[in-house]
Amino acid sequence: MPSTFFGLTIGYSGLLNYQAALNTTGHNISNVKTKGYTRQEVTQTAARALRTHMKYGMAGAGVETVSIEQIRNVYYDIKYWNNRSALGQYSMKSVYMKQIENYFKDNDDKDRQVLGFNSIFNKNFFETAMESLEDNPGDVSVRNSFVGTAGSLTEYFNEMASNLERLQKDVNEEIRDKVDEINSISTQIATLNQQINMVEVRGTMANDLRDKRNLLIDQLSAIVSVEVTEIPVYNTNDPDNPTGMNRYIVSIDGGHTLVDGYERKELYCVSREVGNKVNQSDAEGLYDIYWKHTGMKFEPTGNASSGELKGLFEMRDGNNDEYFHGTITECTKDTVTVEDENGNPVQKDVVTEMKVQVDKEYLTDLNKTKLNSTGSIMINGISYKYSGWTYEAKEVIDPGTNQPVIDPDTLKPKMEYTYTFQLESDELQEVPTIELMNRVNQKAQIGKPVDYQGVPYYMAQMNEWVRNFARAFNDVEGKGEDMYGEKLAKYDDDGNLLDFRSFFVAKDPTDSEHEYNFMNGHSTKVSTKDDSYYQMTAATFSVNTEIVKDPRKMSTTATNGDTHLDANDIVQELEQIRTNKDMMVFRGCSSSEFLQVILGDVALNSSSAYSFEENYENIDAAISTQRMSVSGVDEDEEGINLVKFQHAYDLSAKMIQIMTEVYDRLILQTGV
Repeated sequence: MPSTFFGLTIGYSGLLNYQAALNTTGHNISNVKTKGYTRQEVTQTAARALRTHMKYGMAGAGVETVSIEQIRNVYYDIKYWNNRSALGQYSMKSVYMKQIENYFKDNDDKDRQVLGFNSIFNKNFFETAMESLEDNPGDVSVRNSFVGTAGSLTEYFNEMASNLERLQKDVNEEIRDKVDEINSISTQIATLNQQINMVEVRGTMANDLRDKRNLLIDQLSAIVSVEVTEIPVYNTNDPDNPTGMNRYIVSIDGGHTLVDGYERKELYCVSREVGNKVNQSDAEGLYDIYWKHTGMKFEPTGNASSGELKGLFEMRDGNNDEYFHGTITECTKDTVTVEDENGNPVQKDVVTEMKVQVDKEYLTDLNKTKLNSTGSIMINGISYKYSGWTYEAKEVIDPGTNQPVIDPDTLKPKMEYTYTFQLESDELQEVPTIELMNRVNQKAQIGKPVDYQGVPYYMAQMNEWVRNFARAFNDVEGKGEDMYGEKLAKYDDDGNLLDFRSFFVAKDPTDSEHEYNFMNGHSTKVSTKDDSYYQMTAATFSVNTEIVKDPRKMSTTATNGDTHLDANDIVQELEQIRTNKDMMVFRGCSSSEFLQVILGDVALNSSSAYSFEENYENIDAAISTQRMSVSGVDEDEEGINLVKFQHAYDLSAKMIQIMTEVYDRLILQTGV
């Protein structure tokens, strides 16, 4: 039989329960505008009934407050995190592609520092300056004006290259900022994991701390793709008994563990050494990301990757999947003197050169190459530094007939294209020669394919155009002679080129006084140190200083220029470069259509990035609404709960009052 005062205990349990419910409701209302807050709810259950040993059976013992729990749906969290990663990726690309689009737009914008391509190339250079030169080839002032207009064309490409390089540096710095942000978030999550377990091991829920942790995951998901796993920790002495603690694991980028319980993994950025560039026109000092605990490189560019960091990498390193790769066909070894572990000189065989055969069109055409003159080449997962390379294109010879092999598709001699890399000896002394010699027929590569048209792609497009245009223009100019009667191209009796004065030259970035005149402009074997069109980039594109100082030294005729000052046969031929695809072709178009071709790429990428960003923003809004409908605080609902719990609290208090009156009658007014 229950105690006579059992009714007071029941009423008191109701007071405690609904006091907790009212407090929780007030907590919800006070955090209605708190970012990341999850609505909480009191979980109650009927108290354990008492065995009365009476005919009516067991007696109810009131109510128990089991816990105060978050109302949260993990399914919506996962959807939100996945969408946030995709949104972050395309938002980065949208921002930076808009900048590139503004760079390449023609001079509709009056705030541009330089005129657009169409105005400079088509109107000023060809329609104005070239026609004036054709009409008055012997007028020095007209020649001077033409040279100045040509300088404006080179300045346009110099400015564009400078803009893209600055953009690449900005993206690079933002990559470092994102890495710092990841490290900061991981540190906070690991700390919160410990704090949460310290609370929950006592049997209570650390709801507000969990909200802070979930908000950090929300922030992290915008930067990189995330996966979260929470595993209960069981007592080792009693495997069926959970301790109340959990092992909280955060993985990024398709499975890389960032946080595991109280431990966090740190990322750090390493600036590439000077000269160790993947692409010829890359900015110096771009960052690579590594894991501090393993030293392994972290590259968020795979198919499982997404987030702002991937978008930034695609903008900084995007090469449209065009990267250097080929098959090693030959290794050359040499004997060098090195020091053994005791400092004594010893002779050692090392590999000094490695020949790599390529077949992709963007590698076989040297005008399209992005390859830097120095850098690192990856072979079987090992990186080797190289100090230069030599490109060679030659016909494939049938050893039986000693005649060129004919390609059945083109009916032309089949060509073989190779790059011979000069490997740095100090790098190779630590690697057994036999190991490198065994690399023959294996794959070698520089950089990685990044399937996006980022800064390196547009740099390469500009480089290709200026190389082709400069070659076509210089070839025509080289046929003539200047106003002093001096030939621009001089040959010996055997037809070998002795000297060549190019109109368009490449400035040496390491020596402002030196210019490349392309003495090896048509050679089928070119090294990184040769005077070839490989040295020409959008950044180094320039007019010959000698001609700038004295425009009489350019040619307008090939018919004795010192006496035929009015001859313009060279100028007439130069005019054809603008539209004649036999003289110059760029991606199937004429030289004058450069801007249309590039803007087609830019507009497509910019529009695509903006469209995806807009779509993912709409999805983000929809998922956030669904998420908030479950986890968010509804003011009206909480107001109703206040009234409901207040009424329940009043009833519990009323029960205690009634029981007090019953006990008063029982104790004070019942005589013995």
